[in-house]
Formats: sequence, C-alpha cells, structure tokens
Amino acid sequence: MTPDLTDPPRAVLDGLTRAAKDKKSPWRWPVLCTRGEPYPGARMLVLRAFDRGALEIELHTDARSAKLDDLRTDPACALLFFDTGSMVQLRLDGRAHVLTGEAATAAYERAPESSLDNYRGFAPGDDLDAPHTAPSDDAAGNFAAIRITLERADLLVISRDGHERRFVDFTTAPPSWRRAAP
Repeated sequence: MTPDLTDPPRAVLDGLTRAAKDKKSPWRWPVLCTRGEPYPGARMLVLRAFDRGALEIELHTDARSAKLDDLRTDPACALLFFDTGSMVQLRLDGRAHVLTGEAATAAYERAPESSLDNYRGFAPGDDLDAPHTAPSDDAAGNFAAIRITLERADLLVISRDGHERRFVDFTTAPPSWRRAAP
C-alpha cells in the first residue's frame, strides 16, 4: 500500500480508515508509545476504530494496564505503523483520552466477542507466583478504550531509489503538509 504522496493528509486518513475495517491491513497493529516512568513505554495494540471526521483513533486495552497511568499523567503519545510490503512507516502524534467503566460501554459493546477474553483473568504484569494474585472474571470492568486525537503525522516511504518523507499537521483546517528530508 504505497501512499499517494501528492496528497499526504488523504493518504494517511485513507490508510487509517482501511486499517480500522480490514483485519489484514498492515496498519492494523500499531505500536503505542507513552511517556512512562522511569522509561518510555511501547506496546502493540489493535486499531479498532477510526473516526475520520473527528480525527480520532480507538484502541482497546485492559483497564489495569500501566500504559493507562502513563496516559493519564501525560496524554501526549505516538503511534508507529509499518508496512513491510511497501516499506512505508507512519508515525502519528496525538493526545489520548482514556475511557473506563460506563464511559467505555459503547466501545465494549462494539468489541469482537473473541477479544473480550483478554480482559478476564490476571492483570497485565501480575506476578503469577505471588500468593495474593487472583484472576478476575469481570471483562467489562477490566476493559478500557483509548481514543487518540491526531495532531501530526510523519509519513516515510523507504526506497533504494531515495526515501520520501511528508509531515502533516492535522491541527490546521484543512490539514497542512510539507515535504521533508528523510
């Protein structure tokens, strides 16, 4: 999926729209990067929805996950996508909003049944040898949605003939963009 570099904002939005619907899209599994303490955090998640009008990506995760503490402390985050077939890297910068409990009900109800088992059982990072550790069966209570509002994109096409890079600013209307050195 080599993007149309003559219209980078549209290329990014088209790619995200496809990834939210197509389980085989190379942009379906981004890496979410947060500013954790004492180290930054990076973990792979599934892109579950994309609201093109609101420029909002939705990801699902366990509400007991440390990444949610990172995002509540500092909502600035990045998503990194890579398509090995076309050698396209996309980095998105944005602000995250964490939804849990009743606020996450609509996202929970849209979640595939097959993924809900991920929210039952032990919390991410639990010490399974600790005597106090017990699994939970409350999938709805352990479910969280992360909504990230896009602010910037860095679209890089890697090629032996020369890399091409575009920066997109989604905070302007219409989104602005510029060519950049790779």
